[in-house]
Amino acid sequence: MKQYAGWQAPFYSFWSKSFYVDVAKNWTGLAYAYLLVLLCFTWLFMSAKIEMDFAYNADRFMKPIIEQLPVMTINKGILSIDHPSPYTVKGNSGEPIVIFDTRDQPLKSSETSCLFLVEKNTVIIKPSQADKLLPEHTKDSASYEQQANPDQNFDVFSTVDQAVIDQNAVIQGINTFKKIFAVFTFIVGLLMGFILCAVQSLIYGALAVTVANANKLSLSYGACVRLSVLAMTPVLLLDSLIKLRNASSLLWGPIALVITIGYIIFAVRAVMEDSEQKSQASAP
Repeated sequence: MKQYAGWQAPFYSFWSKSFYVDVAKNWTGLAYAYLLVLLCFTWLFMSAKIEMDFAYNADRFMKPIIEQLPVMTINKGILSIDHPSPYTVKGNSGEPIVIFDTRDQPLKSSETSCLFLVEKNTVIIKPSQADKLLPEHTKDSASYEQQANPDQNFDVFSTVDQAVIDQNAVIQGINTFKKIFAVFTFIVGLLMGFILCAVQSLIYGALAVTVANANKLSLSYGACVRLSVLAMTPVLLLDSLIKLRNASSLLWGPIALVITIGYIIFAVRAVMEDSEQKSQASAP
């Protein structure tokens, strides 16, 4: 009969031998369900932090740009703005980001150094200018390869019969994207995390079988996988805490591996000691 509940595992997995004995004997079919719940819990916090960091950086970059945007009116697929054309929206460093030119004879793409050129029926994206938005220390040879990319033309207005886009509408759109981004991050992070941990548990299970055999302990592969899943709990919790505090380093990966292997050995030895105690107690 199972002695420990799933909600107790994050606490007892750090130190309790009797907990790992219970897992090996009584947690059949529960280990991966527990892993999924644990990852849901950790990724709730992780996705919230990622969303807040994304929102902070987006607001810092986008707010000055949004404040310069004109009121855009689309009438039967034709764009017009409430400013004389051409109208330039600049970035934080004063570089041109967007140029609105709704005249019948707009500027040519080659005549501008902006990232976006918005005409009355077309939006032109210039990948060759994207690297100019990056800080100097982030530019490398790869970013400058974008200069060979051709401009991309998009007909985004022809399907719109009537619409008015002002700063409030843009802000609402960005806020909606932030929420979608948070949900997307949680789902993808949870799915990838679960697959990765499941694969690791199968590998660690083989290691646990090797440790058990070396100690002349009869322990099934399924029990070893269960022990491995629960033995990963301390590292998963510590990893989430480190990432939430932005304290991750290159050394953490090897350290996490050593800690996990240490807990697997600890779990197998706990089961071995329990088996020895029962053998001694049943001996005449």
